[in-house]
Amino acid sequence: MCFIIRFHGLKLIILEDVYIPSEDTFQILECVESYLKSTRYMVEYALDMGCGCGVLGLYIALKCRRIRLVDLVDIDPRAIQNAILNAFINGLRGKCRFYLSNLFEKIPMDVRYDLIVFNPPYLEPLGYLNHTVEGGPYLVKDFLEKAVYYMSDRGVIIVLIPKENLNFIRKELADVFKVEILRESQFFEEKLVCLKIYRVS
Repeated sequence: MCFIIRFHGLKLIILEDVYIPSEDTFQILECVESYLKSTRYMVEYALDMGCGCGVLGLYIALKCRRIRLVDLVDIDPRAIQNAILNAFINGLRGKCRFYLSNLFEKIPMDVRYDLIVFNPPYLEPLGYLNHTVEGGPYLVKDFLEKAVYYMSDRGVIIVLIPKENLNFIRKELADVFKVEILRESQFFEEKLVCLKIYRVS
């Protein structure tokens, strides 16, 4: 069984066992949209970590006029298959690369990303989320510790986390990153914050 949705100019097929874009997806996508409209800096290279069906990375590929490359990464082979399918459907395959990888393990360091987006797992498996990998603050910390080596000089990370983990992330990475809250919201019983993260100058 699969779903077909139309989303911000994209037509997306969601394969069985792949995360269906939900309120958390909409929140981080709106933050990405706002950033792309407001930034003074050109976004030529972008990375969608934990891409799922590809919605965030394909949105960036569609909306950024000067985008050269979007890399989409997931640990789940089914998600990568789904993202490739959606890239073809939307005529964006030529702007994208796809990696089956646990975070940055298999990502080449041939580019430095101007924008990295990550909507990490943080909820217990519910129904169709029957293969959700373990999330939480240490996953995000691990991601950020590695992401710094893949960022361009003016690179920005946009990530969605539970609000209860915000102080932990700020404290653990204070010497490396500055953190700004872009938006707060409620998803089921979880309070979420969408963060803009960039290197300390």
